[in-house]
Amino acid sequence: MRSVDCLRSINDQSGIPVEPIKCLTVYSYPAKNGPVLCRVRVNRQTLDWLDRYPGLIVDGPEAIDTPHAWDLDLSFSGIPIRGTPVRDPELKLKAKYMILNVDADVRRQHPCSGLLFQKGQQWIFTSKGQRHMDLLIFR
Repeated sequence: MRSVDCLRSINDQSGIPVEPIKCLTVYSYPAKNGPVLCRVRVNRQTLDWLDRYPGLIVDGPEAIDTPHAWDLDLSFSGIPIRGTPVRDPELKLKAKYMILNVDADVRRQHPCSGLLFQKGQQWIFTSKGQRHMDLLIFR
């Protein structure tokens, strides 16, 4: 459904005119306050997902330089709900992405997501999780 069709359907159903900006904000952003399954550091300066949804970026107003990497908070379904830029010139990551931490309680509540598993003390992406991350950072 295009955004114009979205506006028409809302106006037709309620009879109340809706401002286009508010409609696009409500229907475009995933929930920012949902439970966070894991935090992943992505070794990229730009991410297409965050270009599409700039409201997900958690950053101070003083930040003007480009980040060296991004920390993404992923929901239990793998959707990024927050992006925090990492500005560290000495940051040397060899991998495309790495898991920083996992909330085991969220993982226990949503075991069917199938994105992560625990191998000893370390959390690892499943093949489904790797495929998801590769698609997320593809550009």
